[in-house]
Amino acid sequence: MFGYLVYAVLDLLIDFIPEDQLIFTLTTTLSLLIYTLIFALIYINDQYDSAVVLLISGVLNFFQAVLSPINEFFHFTTTFTTLIIICHILSLYLFMTFISHTDPIKDRSKSTKYV
Repeated sequence: MFGYLVYAVLDLLIDFIPEDQLIFTLTTTLSLLIYTLIFALIYINDQYDSAVVLLISGVLNFFQAVLSPINEFFHFTTTFTTLIIICHILSLYLFMTFISHTDPIKDRSKSTKYV
């Protein structure tokens, strides 16, 4: 789903981006996909108490990053702008909450897992 959204937005933007800015756009897109992969892996590995907070923060960050170029190049409305700002602020707040309040789950004994 995330890959398709990135592809769809890039497909829309490719005609509007100047040739000299294309490498920066692709680098930013790659960074966004790596960030998405990292927070998804942290959530899947279940090593932190509040990994759901990180997942929500990452999804909101992804959403605002994908919605911003659409708002800027295709369909500018104040509703999109407000939604982007709310998602961005909430994403940063949840990410900082995750960093400051999360403790790793206590070391699970491997012997109890296999016995």
